Amino acid sequence: MRSWEYAFDSSNFKAFVTECKRKAFAAIHAAFHQGCPGGGPLEGGAFSTPFSRSSRAAEFAVMVDFQLSLLYLTGRLLQQREDLLQQTREQMHSNAQQWGLRLNAQSRRIASLEETVQQLQLESVEQQAREPQLVAEEATRTTSPLPEESGNLVSQRLMEEAAELNRRLDECLEENSR
Repeated sequence: MRSWEYAFDSSNFKAFVTECKRKAFAAIHAAFHQGCPGGGPLEGGAFSTPFSRSSRAAEFAVMVDFQLSLLYLTGRLLQQREDLLQQTREQMHSNAQQWGLRLNAQSRRIASLEETVQQLQLESVEQQAREPQLVAEEATRTTSPLPEESGNLVSQRLMEEAAELNRRLDECLEENSR
């Protein structure tokens, strides 16, 4: 008889079952047509009669057929189990790749947002550092007789720029928190 590994290999399984059936039925056929040597008793003390030989051969055939059917079903179940395991592995691999791509995209987006936030913070610091200088330059350039009015215009412009920078900074922080 062949090894179990050969039997449960999906490409060899049907051939294995067919070969086992062929051998079993050949043995049944030989037992049925062959009497005991010398006309003596068969197993268990029964006498060799055509009826007893044929009934034993039929029982043996049924038993072999049943066992081979069980073997075939076991092989099919093992093959289905292996197919399901392979599908599960493939699905897990696919899911892992998708999550990896999503994670990489999110990481790049977070890095971009952090860079934007840093740039806005630098611009805000630079704007605050330039504010006194701009006020002084505006005051010297103005031809207005009232220096308070020119300072107010410069301050108002600086306040608008600072508000715009703060608004952009808030947007980036809000987007980053998502």
